[in-house]
Amino acid sequence: MNTLFDTGATAEASVFSLAGLRRPALLALVAFLLVMKLPTFAHEPVDWDERVYLHLSEHMSWSLGSYTTRGSEFDELLPHRVYGAGIFYHPPLIPYLIKILSLVFPPLGAAKVLNLALSLLSFLLVYEIGRRLSGPLGALLSTGLWALCPLYNIESRLVHLDFPLTVFLLLGIWAFLLGRGPDGSPRLFRWSAVFFALAMLTKYTAPVWSLVPLALLAVDRGGGRSRRDLIAYLAILAAGLLWWARVAVLYGTPLPADFVGLRPGREFTTTYLQQIGRRRWYDIWIYFLAICPLFALYLGALASRGIALARGLAGTGAAQRLLVGLNAGVILAAAVASVANAYANGYWVPRHVMPVFPVIYITLGAILAAIFRRGDRALNIYLGGALFLTLFFMSASTFISMRATESLRTIPAGLFWTGLEGLFY
Repeated sequence: MNTLFDTGATAEASVFSLAGLRRPALLALVAFLLVMKLPTFAHEPVDWDERVYLHLSEHMSWSLGSYTTRGSEFDELLPHRVYGAGIFYHPPLIPYLIKILSLVFPPLGAAKVLNLALSLLSFLLVYEIGRRLSGPLGALLSTGLWALCPLYNIESRLVHLDFPLTVFLLLGIWAFLLGRGPDGSPRLFRWSAVFFALAMLTKYTAPVWSLVPLALLAVDRGGGRSRRDLIAYLAILAAGLLWWARVAVLYGTPLPADFVGLRPGREFTTTYLQQIGRRRWYDIWIYFLAICPLFALYLGALASRGIALARGLAGTGAAQRLLVGLNAGVILAAAVASVANAYANGYWVPRHVMPVFPVIYITLGAILAAIFRRGDRALNIYLGGALFLTLFFMSASTFISMRATESLRTIPAGLFWTGLEGLFY
C-alpha cells in the first residue's frame, strides 16, 4: 500500500515493525518522563495565572461558592476586568481538582501532582493514538517529538489550563478511536464525548475545541454507530457548554463585559505582562519554522491528503480520513480561539492553542513512518537527517526554556543562537 498514512495493520507487518519492543519502549518512555519531570517539584509559581488558580482552589467552597478573585491582590494589581468580576470567568474544573488533591498535599504540591499525572497521561495517549493511526514506529516518533516540545515542557510544570485542556482532548480522541468500527465499544464512544465535554469545561474559550470531535465524526464513515449512539454522543458533548449557560443565567449573556478587556484607566503593570501585550498571532508560525524543519512536510502532506479526500480518490483509508479530520478540527479551532483571544484580551500566546502541537506530532509520526516503510534509501536518509535536526533544535529549545525559570519564554533555539530571538519576543 503506497499511501501517505498507512494503517496500523500495515505498520505491524512492515520491516520497521516494533511490536516486540512495544512494552519495553513504553516502560522506558515512562521512566524517561518521570526523570525529566522531577525538577517540576522545585518550581515555584512565577506567573499570574497559576497564582490565580491556586488562590481559587484555596478560597472556593466545595459547593463552588466564593469562586472569585474580587477583593484579592489580583483584583488590585491586574488590569483585566475579570479579576473584579463576581465569578471567575474560567470554569472551576481544574481549581476543583487541585482542591480535592489538597486534602492530601499542600495546594502547590497538589497542583504539581496533578500536572505530573497529566504529563504521564499525555505521553501514553500520544503513543496510543499514534500507534492506532500509524503503528508502533509512528507512535514512538510522535511521542519523542511531544517529549521534546518546549511548550509542553514549560506548560506541564505550571498550573495553566491549556495543558489539562490538551490532555482531555487527547483522552477524547483516544476513546473515539477505540469506540469506532464494527468491533468498537458504544460505551467508549460515549466516554469520548465525556472527555471532550470535560475539555470544554477547563477554560472559558474551550468550547471552540468542540470542532475536534465534530470533525472526527464528520469524516468517520466506517464508525458503525446507531442513531441512538449519535444522539447520546451529541447530548453529552453539549454538556460542555454548561459553564457558558451558568454565566448566561447570572449575567444575562454568555459574554459579559466583566470578562472582556482591560478596566478603564488600567494598564499592564509588570514587564512580563507588557511583554505579553506585545505578542502577536503569528508567533505560532515563527515557532514551528524556527524549531521544526519537518513542518513544511507536515503542511504539504496534509494538504495532498485533504485534496484527495475531498475529491474522493482511492487511497484515503480510515486512518487517513481520521488524521485529516483531526487536523482540520484542531486548526480551525485554533484559528477561532486565536481570534477570540485577540478580541477579548488584545494578545495571543502559543499556549492558547496547545492542542495543535501533539496533533501535529502524531501526524508527523504517521507521515514519517509511512515514508520510511516505502524503502527509498535516499529519501529515508534525507528525512532521517531532517528528523535529527528537528530533535536537536527541540532539545536545545527545551533546555533553554527550562533554564529560564524567571519567565515563561519558549525560545526557538535557532533564533536564540543567531541573536534573533527578538523576532519571537
